[in-house]
Amino acid sequence: MAKKTVSIGKKNARRREKDFGEELGGLPVSIRGEAPLRIIIGGPPHSGKSTLMHLLEDKFNEYGVPVELVDMDLSAPTDLRSKEGFTVTRDKREWTPELAEEAAGIFMDSDAEVVLGDSVGLISSITEILSQPADVAILIASGNKGDDHEVYKQVIRKWKDFFTDVDTPLLVVVRSSLNPDDLSMFDPQDNYGVVVGLDRKAFEDGVINPQDACIEGMVFEIGQAFDLVFTSPMTEKHRAIIEAKWPSVKDIDTWTPENATNLSPEKRAFLSNLERNYFEQKRRDKYQLGDEYRAEEKGNTASGHKVEYDDGSFYMEFAEPIQGYDSVGGSWYGGDNELPDDIDLQVYHANEDYDDFEISISDVESYGVSQNKGNRWRLDNDSRGNGPDIFVDMSDELVEAIEEGLNWMLGDLERIMGVRYGAETFNAEYEFWSVWKNDDDYDSIWDFDYEDNAIEFYEKMIKKHGEDSYLLFGNDGKGGVVELEVGFEAESFNAYTTRFQRGNRNTRDKIIGRGRRSVKNDPEYQNFQKYALGGLSVLGASLLFLSTRKSSNKEV
Repeated sequence: MAKKTVSIGKKNARRREKDFGEELGGLPVSIRGEAPLRIIIGGPPHSGKSTLMHLLEDKFNEYGVPVELVDMDLSAPTDLRSKEGFTVTRDKREWTPELAEEAAGIFMDSDAEVVLGDSVGLISSITEILSQPADVAILIASGNKGDDHEVYKQVIRKWKDFFTDVDTPLLVVVRSSLNPDDLSMFDPQDNYGVVVGLDRKAFEDGVINPQDACIEGMVFEIGQAFDLVFTSPMTEKHRAIIEAKWPSVKDIDTWTPENATNLSPEKRAFLSNLERNYFEQKRRDKYQLGDEYRAEEKGNTASGHKVEYDDGSFYMEFAEPIQGYDSVGGSWYGGDNELPDDIDLQVYHANEDYDDFEISISDVESYGVSQNKGNRWRLDNDSRGNGPDIFVDMSDELVEAIEEGLNWMLGDLERIMGVRYGAETFNAEYEFWSVWKNDDDYDSIWDFDYEDNAIEFYEKMIKKHGEDSYLLFGNDGKGGVVELEVGFEAESFNAYTTRFQRGNRNTRDKIIGRGRRSVKNDPEYQNFQKYALGGLSVLGASLLFLSTRKSSNKEV
């Protein structure tokens, strides 16, 4: 999708096809000062100036803007302010500068918020006098033959030159058409419009479309230029519906996720973090659109508890209620690595008559969930006791279930983000880790409580003694161990899942042999082997050549 060009504070033409508004339209105007806003309606005779003014008056009234029409053509026998048929109400008079000054004075003395005055149809000094009180002008001219008719365009240019000469900004230009195949339109980009059917009888009969696009557009263009405020009432039927509904909604606050009582607690927790997560994620160097949602990961723990989480929220549903509690929901806040560091949870009771309670856990990035719970877990802002029976109000089963759900989330984040998380592993399958020396007797074995410590020692030993010199295993605490392949990414761990007993040499030899075959089948190892053998071949050939050449030299 092509990117649009956005310019603040100025107008920019978008359409590249023929656009008469760019040539014939008005000016972008901003008017400062106190009301009233005085607008002179100019243009040649028989353009529909009087009807246009009445339509504008009706539309301004509809939007609650006080407006006044000023009949400035005092030489005409009809008063445009009489909507009852534009009937003859006065004697015809000849134009003189004095009469023009009188009309201009009436225009000046009007004090509604918007004052519309009609000018005469010929350009002269009389027209100039009438235009002097105006803040802006609107030009309307008949053009039944279309925007590109040359006579029409000449008339528009002539009147535009006039308003430029008398220093009256031309806000809007309108083509008036009686062609039934034309459509009313307004182009706010160029302040140019077409109004179809400005007929006095049609206006008197009330059949002109009150939502005419050109009239609507002109009113809003005037409102924008003078910073007007538009209002509109409801229809009577609409008002009756809303009045009946009002008592039930009058005390409802502006919607926020936190007060959305129609949503489940977990959904409120998710939504309350979504916007915050968006702004936090945007500050990351590697942000991509949608990171704040990040899949709303779901899964089941080993005990069957259902876990859902996203960037900032956590929810789990126990496989079976524990002490009457059936679910946990809350928020997490990222630390230096943008992974969960502070976790705030609420434990929900299945019976609404029972109080829920809150758990807060800190320093998760450094220590994980389970280490030193007595100092880092707080129940309703009160830390007490020592693990595993950390809280007097919680059974071991409830504590362990919550730990299992949180560790599942942290382990899943490790897998997704490809990072190592904190000092403890989040794979609850292993109780401790072992490094074995890879020799015939396997007599040298080192056990570690934390996976990171085991990996650090393992890497140190293979760096010193060679890649196949030591093996790394995870131990489930029940006699079963699993060989781990260190690839420095969470996905590469637990590559071998066959369990064996430490004392069973036959099974152990099979596992070690599988590991060696895995290395030999690795493409990088095969490339290394190929190029190493190729290099040795070249070296051997070179040595043979040098040896042969040396023998030949001796014979000579």
